Amino acid sequence: MGMYYHDSYQLDSTFYYYIKTANVYRELHDSVKIGETKFYQARLLFEMGLHMESESKVSQALSLLSAYPRNPVNFEANQLMGLCLMERKNNKEAEAYFKIAVKQILLDIAKYNVLDAKRAKMAIGNAYGNLAEACYNQNKFEEARSYVLEGQKYLEKDTPIMLVSFLRNTLAQCNYRLTQNSDYIQEVRKSFSDDSILGNAFRMHYTAMNLANLYLLDKKLNKANHWAEIAYNNATTHNVLPQRVQALEFLLTHGDYHMQGQVKTLIHLRQALTSQENQTRNTFARIAYETETIEKENNILKDRIYIIIIFGSALLLLLIISTFRYQLKIKNKELLLVKAQRKANESINELIVERNLMSLDIKKSERNRIAKNLHDAVVNTIFGIRFHMQLLETPNEEAKTILIDELEKLENNTRDISHALLDNTLFNENQFEQLVTDLVSFQVNAWKTQFTVTFDPDINFELVEANTKVNLYYILREAIQNTNKYSKAANCDITFTREAQRIKLTIQDNGIGFEKTDTKGMGLSNMRERAEQVNATITITSKLNKGTTITLWIPLYSNS
Repeated sequence: MGMYYHDSYQLDSTFYYYIKTANVYRELHDSVKIGETKFYQARLLFEMGLHMESESKVSQALSLLSAYPRNPVNFEANQLMGLCLMERKNNKEAEAYFKIAVKQILLDIAKYNVLDAKRAKMAIGNAYGNLAEACYNQNKFEEARSYVLEGQKYLEKDTPIMLVSFLRNTLAQCNYRLTQNSDYIQEVRKSFSDDSILGNAFRMHYTAMNLANLYLLDKKLNKANHWAEIAYNNATTHNVLPQRVQALEFLLTHGDYHMQGQVKTLIHLRQALTSQENQTRNTFARIAYETETIEKENNILKDRIYIIIIFGSALLLLLIISTFRYQLKIKNKELLLVKAQRKANESINELIVERNLMSLDIKKSERNRIAKNLHDAVVNTIFGIRFHMQLLETPNEEAKTILIDELEKLENNTRDISHALLDNTLFNENQFEQLVTDLVSFQVNAWKTQFTVTFDPDINFELVEANTKVNLYYILREAIQNTNKYSKAANCDITFTREAQRIKLTIQDNGIGFEKTDTKGMGLSNMRERAEQVNATITITSKLNKGTTITLWIPLYSNS
């Protein structure tokens, strides 16, 4: 923003933003940027004609940047210090600062390359020109000429005309003072033409004054006064009081002493210049004070805002945490309720399955008891009756024979019924197999696993105790649940085979498998506990990406 206002010549706003920038860098403890900002302030004060204030600011800039010799602002700051000293007619010290700038730029060109080649050549050319001007003001014309020639070595085809004009102007003045040849004055006039084309009012004034002084030395007073008037008019047009004073003093010193109007104007300009300088100092001082005050107020406001943000953030965070904990508590309650409901449903299902299987065993036992009673009591009784009937003597042999035949038929039929009951041919129920088949057929998961179940026809589940079948059923269901939750299997095969007096249950999938350390919480401990309850042996084998196999060996008959 400061650069923008500087380019648009709004100097109050420029100075304000330069101070504001310096305060920001001061808070950041960035001494390099503070030094650069001090230089920009010094340059602005120099353009305003406040040379002493400019000298003070540039001194601060050089002090801060002394630890950073490669910073290109150093090159300009040393030259600005020289220009300030020249305005105060202290050309000898100015020469020293210009020489420092030349040395720094040459070192950069030879070693550091901070500036690109084009900018470096322009910088060294300008530095040599300023050095030559300081020597010229000390009447060291030959030395000044050598510096100008050294600077012209760095000129190129695309070098800005202003720099070319500046060096040509200085060289022409040196040559005139060394030779007294009036032709060199024409070179200075060419420089003025270039300055006019560029519209550079600053250079136009100084070139016009150079011509006035040269014509004065050449004893052409009219031309000298003519160029002094051009300089005065140019300064008046652009309202630059120091330049107007300089031009008017020349006119009054070397013109008609009876120009009362111009004397009054000079007195007025001196007063206006003093007033302007004081007003500018006061304005800049007020800007500096107001900027400091605003910065302090801003800092206080920032601190308050930070406190509000911190407390607000803490309150918001506390609210979010409280809401999250409340929702988590509700979800935990819902999960506990779901788990309790699921556990209750499992218990109910377990009771139903156990009741069904036990009812089968009870019916089986009851059938066997009835069959035994039929065989031991009824058949034997009928046999006894028939035997006694055969020994009984009766005149009606035909009726006796018919009665004995009927008793024999009744005996055979009763015996057949008893055997049928013992063989379970009348009540051939396969409810356990149906329960397992239904359990497998209802399985659906995210992996779309295909479940199959196969029963060995040599297995008679009627010979297996109800408690054994209940535990076997729940071991199978737990294994299937693990497959649904974790396996990501495409297939899961369940087979029941008979080997000697044992039933072998195999549950095998082609899923991702698991490591031994991952078995916690997968229901495997429940499966082992159920296997122990029925004297069964269970083995679980699994490898990563190789699937899982669960094998269960169940005794076919109970210990009883």
